[in-house]
Amino acid sequence: MVINKFCTDNFKNLKEVEITPHKGFNLFLGDNAQGKTNLLENIFILTGCKSFRTHKERDFPRFGENLFETSLVFENSEREQSIEYVFSKEGKIQRNIKLNGVKTESRLQLFEQFKCIVFTPEDTELVTGQPNIRRLFIDYAVAQLKPSYNTTIVRFNNILKARNEILKKIDNPLLLEVYDTELVKYGIKIYEYRRKYIDILKPVVCELYSKITNDKEKLNIFYAPNVTAENYECKLKNNISNDLRVGFTTTGVNRDELGITINGKSAKDFASSGQRKSVALVLKLAVSKIFGEKCGETPVILLDDVMAELDKNRCDLIYETVKDCQCFITACKEVEADKVFCVKNGVAAVFKN
Repeated sequence: MVINKFCTDNFKNLKEVEITPHKGFNLFLGDNAQGKTNLLENIFILTGCKSFRTHKERDFPRFGENLFETSLVFENSEREQSIEYVFSKEGKIQRNIKLNGVKTESRLQLFEQFKCIVFTPEDTELVTGQPNIRRLFIDYAVAQLKPSYNTTIVRFNNILKARNEILKKIDNPLLLEVYDTELVKYGIKIYEYRRKYIDILKPVVCELYSKITNDKEKLNIFYAPNVTAENYECKLKNNISNDLRVGFTTTGVNRDELGITINGKSAKDFASSGQRKSVALVLKLAVSKIFGEKCGETPVILLDDVMAELDKNRCDLIYETVKDCQCFITACKEVEADKVFCVKNGVAAVFKN
């Protein structure tokens, strides 16, 4: 999957940007606060996902403006496609999104067609952050392989939200039965998908980590589910009294965890700064590699300000793992790339081919 053309205007500090990227490695070069990360962020929201930086969409248009426009021409293994995205915050937020010239009300259609994987320095939160960050990481990876999984997640979260609202208002567990039936139904699906994906992810992650450390450290990841398909319904019923007491659902896939250890010790509790970066890196690289193997094509890779922070061993691993992908890299100093765009004051211009 490659981007053939990208245009945007008024997204944050970006203005009248029009670029034709290389099919390989593209570098956005410039000082801090010039718009390099804004370019990656703008590309990423065209996947239909929320921004990796902020969920405040009203902050997207340039200061003093109410609207931004962006478009993308990309191709996958089957054909060339286009995305047009117009966002307005004048009055009520409005989005006018077109996929191949046809208006769509669902951003899920973008996600089904245009695939990106982004890596940022903040991804160390995959190691040190709360369990929900790791659950979201796995769910996003699963959904890239099977977009319909998004519908399962949305349905489960809606039921969970409704159940939690009821728990705050009632003391009669019988009123929860209809919600519990649906919660278990969709929860089991989520459990099965997560379990199967982590089984695929584990050997890839471990192999990549061994390469980074020259086999000096052993990484392990494992699924630590709160429930299983066999005991989900029973555990949910047994915890109703506790749920009523605290006012939310304490049992289910909403409490799952992805365990990570290095040399048998919890990475969350004991990993060094360098180890956390390495774990986050191989997790993202593994997702990219699995997608390529399972789907027969590569996702677009977005690397935000990470190359300068990594040693040669880690940088070499990145280049080797994603050598067949189209990549967009942001940096303040030149790194290896096929095409370089100088970014200054929100404008991107070709610096070197």
